[in-house]
Amino acid sequence: MTVIGLVNGMVGSSCLVLPVIGITAGYLTTLWVCLLVGYLSYYTAYLIIVHLGKAKSIKESILAHF
Repeated sequence: MTVIGLVNGMVGSSCLVLPVIGITAGYLTTLWVCLLVGYLSYYTAYLIIVHLGKAKSIKESILAHF
């Protein structure tokens, strides 16, 4: 539930901020920010998958690492 809440907060805040960035900063800056946010999301998901390993859940993976 915590992860779902965090994702909802991140998606909701970016949906509110990106149009304002597009209006004030221009299309190139907006494109750059969208690509940067997309890459960070991709890399975060990649790290979670790599560190999850053979564990069945993120909780098991965290307990195994710490």
